[in-house]
Amino acid sequence: VVESPVGIPASLETCADITGQGIFNLTSLDNIVNGGLGTVLWYEDVLGFDLIAQPGAYASNGGTVYAQVSLAGCLSSFIPVDLIIVNTVSATPAQISICDDGTASFEFNLLEIANIVSGGSGQVNWFFDMTGTQTIPFPNMVITGGDMVVFASVTAGSCVSEIVPIQLTVLPSPVSFGTSMAVCGDANGQINFDLTSFDLTVSGGIGNVQWYSDPLATMPIINPSVFPTGDTIIYAIVSSGNCPSGIAAIQIS
Repeated sequence: VVESPVGIPASLETCADITGQGIFNLTSLDNIVNGGLGTVLWYEDVLGFDLIAQPGAYASNGGTVYAQVSLAGCLSSFIPVDLIIVNTVSATPAQISICDDGTASFEFNLLEIANIVSGGSGQVNWFFDMTGTQTIPFPNMVITGGDMVVFASVTAGSCVSEIVPIQLTVLPSPVSFGTSMAVCGDANGQINFDLTSFDLTVSGGIGNVQWYSDPLATMPIINPSVFPTGDTIIYAIVSSGNCPSGIAAIQIS
């Protein structure tokens, strides 16, 4: 008496297409299901009536199919194999902007936008090229000499998205201009001065001016349009987008 072979249950994942179906290569499980011995037959039903004619490219919405192992004229029982559909993943193009700090090289942290690229699902893969052959080894520290385009894809399970561009942009930082203001005060040498009247002078017409009473720009002037003062030095920073200028000194006398 020849002992019948014993099959091993298994599962298989594949990605869904736009219709929600996936193409499963059932034969990739043959050596798992049969333990390395025997021929595997594939069926759609647990009774073995509906033979799967092309197990190497089986289209399915997911579910369970059944395998049977044939060895030395003996057949195993029907073995359930779960087919799992993984929803198709997508990648979203994105960009990172940093400010020009006056150096010749700029450091971008791609991980800051990983959730934007992936939509919060899957693992983001970063590349220097649009074909995805040149992996970025340290995406948290990409050094460039200026504007640059890199690329990304998203992997979830066995699904891989298309490759999308990621724009790296260096923004010019604004410039602040120091100046002096000669103003007329009262008998005590005091005046309520409108600092904002010098915004254009300090900024050169580019960016927004923030005013400070200390040279480290830690003490903002809350109401620069009515600033009570005598002879003094105040300070200003010009901001354009997220990019700040250096600190400029303004002499009031």
